[in-house]
Amino acid sequence: MLSIFDFEEFCSSRYLVMTLPSNNVCDTRMQNGDDAMQTEISPQNNEFIDRQVACGEFRDRRAALDAAVDLLRRRADTLEKIDNGREQLDAGEFTE
Repeated sequence: MLSIFDFEEFCSSRYLVMTLPSNNVCDTRMQNGDDAMQTEISPQNNEFIDRQVACGEFRDRRAALDAAVDLLRRRADTLEKIDNGREQLDAGEFTE
């Protein structure tokens, strides 16, 4: 499992470039310029990110967003493992 620092290095090194300007629009694109995506975030999330950066929890807005995406990935992985475990139990694939 990647730590947040490993994830930041992974994102900044080759794959993903994220910027979040002050207009609350997140512009995400691959470094080669393909697959650009923009999405507006809520004012509450924008304020939360600003507070996290201001208190020093993250070095900048990008790092905060990278950490958020990392948590979403970990959550998705965990839920997938739980679903797989339930399917195995339902199929009788367990030992007591």
